[in-house]
Amino acid sequence: MYKGRLTYIFAGSLSYIYGKTDTVVSRGLWEPVPVFRWPGGSKEALMSDLRQKANSEETNSKEPVPFDMISTGINFKKRIPKKKNPDQASSGKMLSKQAVCNQVLSLEGASAQITSTERISKEIFSAVMGVLLVVSMLFVGREAAVYVGSQNVVAEDPRPCVVVDAGHGGMDPGKVGINGALEKDLNLEIARLVRMFLEADDIRVVMTREADGGLYGTGASNKKVQDMKQRIALITETQPNVAVSIHQNSYTEEYVRGAQVFYYTGSKEGQALAESIQKRMVATLDPGNSRQVKGNDSYYLLKKTDTPIVIVECGFLSNQEESRKLCDPLYQEKVAWAIHLGIIQYLNSRD
Repeated sequence: MYKGRLTYIFAGSLSYIYGKTDTVVSRGLWEPVPVFRWPGGSKEALMSDLRQKANSEETNSKEPVPFDMISTGINFKKRIPKKKNPDQASSGKMLSKQAVCNQVLSLEGASAQITSTERISKEIFSAVMGVLLVVSMLFVGREAAVYVGSQNVVAEDPRPCVVVDAGHGGMDPGKVGINGALEKDLNLEIARLVRMFLEADDIRVVMTREADGGLYGTGASNKKVQDMKQRIALITETQPNVAVSIHQNSYTEEYVRGAQVFYYTGSKEGQALAESIQKRMVATLDPGNSRQVKGNDSYYLLKKTDTPIVIVECGFLSNQEESRKLCDPLYQEKVAWAIHLGIIQYLNSRD
């Protein structure tokens, strides 16, 4: 090792004497620093230059350069790897473990405070948006209610609507057949079948009653009048395309028979609907039936309803044969089918 070091000293001395600029490269333990000789310069100038260069290298490398061989003009530094101090900050200053812990705790506290602030801000934002949503819904709902109330708007349904009225009911049995059959029961059975056929053709149907009961209160002084008013109110509220009231007829003489349809006198639409139903009932039930549609201005239901409405008298319960047929479920289906066909024909002619 000393021999190699003396060799480097000798080489550096030659470089100094002959004024050459040279760099001795070492792959071993020692590394030479370049030495410059200024032509015509003194030893003091050379030493000053070496000190400046050493200071410059110290500034760039952050590592002091030893001047153990400064008198010879050659500077050697030992390549010893520096151990990094884990307690040293990035600025190069040494920090104690307590200082590092204090900084970490300070950063964690600041981070927790920021996280808490963000969470509170999000909760406030969510609450504000929820309040705005509720207020908007209330406002829209109120405006919609005002519009519906002012315009009297009914929920739109593109399908045609028919009100099917099963006449009588409850304490009002209607006509009593020669065979003891009650008109109110037959009316309800046929009305249900009419509804079934119409709904199969995508017609919206509203029934005035679907059970054996009248449309009146138990304490009504005149149940019949109240019942009729309730039926008219339901038809008016529904605003259907047409209304059909199912009834059975009766007469003092037994031989009288045949279905017949009534409409309000002067109503062209009511007459057209009546004629359409009458034609189908004759063709389906009794081709020999010579009865014609008839206008009437005394029936309460016809007088008080603005919607095209008819009263269908399906047959005479006072006739033995027709009373028997009207109690037959198969015949009831034929009656309902004929009424349904007449309604469909009328609606199609008005499209």
